[in-house]
Amino acid sequence: MLNNIKIGTRLTIGFATLLVLLALISVLSLINMGTMNDSTEMVTERYYPQTVMANEIRRNVNVTARSLRNIVMLSDETEIKNEQARIEEATKLIDEAFIELDKVTKSESGRKLIANVTEARKAYQVDQREAIRLAVGNHQKQAVSFLLNQMRSSQNQYFQAIEDIITHVSNRVEESGDAARNAYENARTFILSLTVIAILLSIAIAVMVTRSITKPLAEALYYTNTMAEGDL
Repeated sequence: MLNNIKIGTRLTIGFATLLVLLALISVLSLINMGTMNDSTEMVTERYYPQTVMANEIRRNVNVTARSLRNIVMLSDETEIKNEQARIEEATKLIDEAFIELDKVTKSESGRKLIANVTEARKAYQVDQREAIRLAVGNHQKQAVSFLLNQMRSSQNQYFQAIEDIITHVSNRVEESGDAARNAYENARTFILSLTVIAILLSIAIAVMVTRSITKPLAEALYYTNTMAEGDL
């Protein structure tokens, strides 16, 4: 079939085939690079800030819990006021962290977890105010009992809700990492496979085009020599 095609056309077909393969390799590479980029952006722009904010909330809840415990144990008014100031500062930082966490949380499951934390926080803050009221009112025994019983429950629920967010984000980070890793492995497999195919096709096309050119030339040369020798 190639014998009926002009030499220039044969070469064009061969090079065009190679160009198509190279273009296919490039397209597949770009697609998989896009997947890796999306996974990386998801981690850096969403999940990492979520982790930072969730841990900031947890850290300041711990500050609040320690200061609240100190208020119940202390009797000096100045020291009690200092601890109340720490609670107010921690509360302010928690509010700011919640605002940032809300901004970067897009998924339905993530927003549900934030709602759970918000509800747990409301219950905890009610108990927090009651514990402070008892302590400031010199009802130390009642304050200690309240802190160790009723408030322990609301505090545990609050901490658990925060831990649920941290666990959720950690799982999403792992999923994004797996997606990026799979995209890389797929890209590597595709590129290596297509590269091998391109090399083999290049060799095959080169051989076919060369033979389709040299064979007719060899035959023409043979008949020319035959005619020159007078063997018609």
